[in-house]
Amino acid sequence: MLRSRFVKPASFAGVFDRAALVVVVAVVLVNVYRRLYLDTADPYKCTALLHQGHWLDSPDRNPEHQAFHNWQVPGCMLHDYNGPDIASCNEDGQILFVGDSTTREVFWSVARKLDSARVFRERADEKDTHTNVDFEINGARLKFLWDPWLNSTALRGELVALIQRNAARKQGKELEMNGEKRRSVLIFIGGGLMHARHLKGEYLVRFRQAVDLINAAASSTKSLHVLENANPSGDDVVGDQLFFSPIMEPLYDRFSPSREATITPSKVEAMNKYLENRSLRGLKVPWVFQNMTQGWPELMGESGMHPNDRVASKMADVVLNLRCNAKSAQKDGYPYNRTCCSPYRRPHLVQVLVAVLTAPLILMKLKRRFSMNSKSTSFDKLTAALTIALAIWYCHIADRTQTFDKFPKQFAHIDFWVLLGLAVLSCLVNIESIPSSAFVRRLIPTRGTSQETSFLPREQSDEFKGWMQIYMLAYEYTGASDVLDYYKMSRVFVAFYLFLSGYGHAMHFLQKQDYSSRRLISVVIRLNALPVLLAFAMSRPYTSYYFAPLVSFWFIVVYATLGVGRRFNESLWCVVGKVGISALLVTAVTHKRGVLELLSVVLRVGFRASIDVEEWRFHLGTDKYVAFVGLLVAIIHVRTCSIISTPHQQLNILGRIIKDYSKFIHPFLVGWSLITIPIFWILTSRSLDQADYNGWMPYIAWLPVISFVILRNSTHILRRHYFASSAWLGRIALELHLLSKHIWLAGDDRGLLRIGFRNGNGGFLSDRWRDLVILTPILVWVAWKVHGATATLTAWSLGVPDSIEMTVPRSNHRSRHEDGIRLPDSGLDLPISNVRGPEGSDGGAWKLDLPVGSLKRLLIVVAVVWGVNFLYE
Repeated sequence: MLRSRFVKPASFAGVFDRAALVVVVAVVLVNVYRRLYLDTADPYKCTALLHQGHWLDSPDRNPEHQAFHNWQVPGCMLHDYNGPDIASCNEDGQILFVGDSTTREVFWSVARKLDSARVFRERADEKDTHTNVDFEINGARLKFLWDPWLNSTALRGELVALIQRNAARKQGKELEMNGEKRRSVLIFIGGGLMHARHLKGEYLVRFRQAVDLINAAASSTKSLHVLENANPSGDDVVGDQLFFSPIMEPLYDRFSPSREATITPSKVEAMNKYLENRSLRGLKVPWVFQNMTQGWPELMGESGMHPNDRVASKMADVVLNLRCNAKSAQKDGYPYNRTCCSPYRRPHLVQVLVAVLTAPLILMKLKRRFSMNSKSTSFDKLTAALTIALAIWYCHIADRTQTFDKFPKQFAHIDFWVLLGLAVLSCLVNIESIPSSAFVRRLIPTRGTSQETSFLPREQSDEFKGWMQIYMLAYEYTGASDVLDYYKMSRVFVAFYLFLSGYGHAMHFLQKQDYSSRRLISVVIRLNALPVLLAFAMSRPYTSYYFAPLVSFWFIVVYATLGVGRRFNESLWCVVGKVGISALLVTAVTHKRGVLELLSVVLRVGFRASIDVEEWRFHLGTDKYVAFVGLLVAIIHVRTCSIISTPHQQLNILGRIIKDYSKFIHPFLVGWSLITIPIFWILTSRSLDQADYNGWMPYIAWLPVISFVILRNSTHILRRHYFASSAWLGRIALELHLLSKHIWLAGDDRGLLRIGFRNGNGGFLSDRWRDLVILTPILVWVAWKVHGATATLTAWSLGVPDSIEMTVPRSNHRSRHEDGIRLPDSGLDLPISNVRGPEGSDGGAWKLDLPVGSLKRLLIVVAVVWGVNFLYE
């Protein structure tokens, strides 16, 4: 009889595992149902963009920055267009604005996106506002036609040209433009107030005539609901579009007596009613403009007729998103941070093949699940492969389809501190003592063997990484990057992580003398497997997941620094000299023009991989020394422990001084740390922007890092205990960082993922907390499972038979190796941590020491990735 192990979980880990799986399936099914049945009328949120929205930063919400900049459309993210975006949208054409003074304000708001200083100069010198204006810069071309009556010859010519172009396209032809006349890819028209002001009883008749002529041209444009036909290699699926602005409700109490007598609410209502009628027959009217100013008189100018600059800018963004988003998504791809009225790219053939191949894995796993002979609770290769495949596809569904809603970030100090505080409190309840075995260190057998209390044991290192990851998640979720104080702390934590990485790897090499190729390859695979797979699944550059390649780079630097000429590592001065030479080389590679550029060319030609050279110069340069500080601390720690364990008579003068005065070193370092941290913050508070702060970071980032570590080890109780929940999160920090970009955040971490609660106001405490309650456990669960699966596949690729037990923090004490065979102090769970180099190795030449079977597997994997990358568009 078949027996399922799904029914009786043996531990809290089992309960969490099964509950999280049920929640994931339920969330996906609910959102698929909403997408297929409830959102069929507006699957790409085009109608929502035209009709709905509200301010996330209105004054009643007490925003941290200037109000009325963040407009929220239900279910999608509005993109704030800039000069390059506009130039890409209009290509060889132009964006045309036609109408009255309100339309002119929208035109100037778009021009300010291109060059605000030039707009200020031109408007200051403007003598006649009732004229046509051309504005062109860096390929972006704007044109304004003054035509408040909407009956000019120029407008008629544009409408006729639009009809002819659309007719030609329906026949599969492309109509060429004659002479200097440019194609208008977007026509924005507005008017009506001049009709009410000057035409008396004929205002409505003349307005209808103008609207009917415009509607005839608008009816020839494509519907915004044809986006499912989008093709990245095809034509512009949206085509040239025309939008007619509704008549904004004026502030009548600000009118002069003459305007108050002629522009009346009844006239405005009558004209808008006719626009509403025409909008049912093909005329695209962004009614959402009225929502932008409703209830906010401060958003209207002194005349009471024109919106101010901020509203005009958002009005422009609405029509630009309607016209240009789909085109940008197909043409430019990553980042997918403009999700309103925009289809995602169709799955690539490689993605489809992987999805097809996943099905047999699911069937095989289900067969094993209900098999009587399947008793192991550890990850096997099949489970690991299926886990990663399903996690990757969950990321794709969440952030590369319209299944889930996306939401813009809106920073508020209270949101940041509430989210951070709740996360920290949840990790404070589980305090455990560090096992005694963790304090026993076997050092390099050059001066003796030491069994001293360890400095910065693995549990502490993981705990630090857990606290840092909690901070970074709250930082990213709330959009705190624009707040300088929070940014400063984030840079310290990045430096802290690199310090821990450098320290952990150096301790492993110095203790184990393991400079094998297996060690090198295993760490590189462990760090890069997930980001490489995500890059293929999410159609974004591998280097855009910058932290994994950054940590990989510093691991290779530490490996090369200690591994090259490793027989000299026994000499303190020689190994310190090697560190200095390595630091100089890294500095030269980072800042010498041409080195990174050459590497970029090699990667592009050999692997079709592109890197942003300046971005990587920033990442490498900002923290270029802190990993070396971690390396030096490991060297000093090893040497100090060796000196303390060596008999007094065998030491030289320096060694005797260190041993005799070692009891004074500890209080001195604690006092130094207590002084250093406030001095660091006082000094950095003088930096008034991020650029100045980043300039100091390479040279001073290590000061608070070292201080935090020393204070964490300042007393016996602090050294012997750690927060287990934070340490557990630290062990899966890499997976949390990578996966959060797609299944917790959205739009390639530019926005937030939502699971469909659309009846809220977008506030954190009043609305978005519901998403966090569901999505946060899902993120942690998926990261936990992927972490174990990656370690299992790494072991398999290197021919190591061990698998990993999947556990979560518990209140009772556990052994150091309970959740897997782990690498001491490296920050990585690898099943090869007990592999050691030969005792007394003389530092011979490096050689490839992998078994033949493992080498074949690796070569096949590398060849497949290389080939797929060349086939991938």
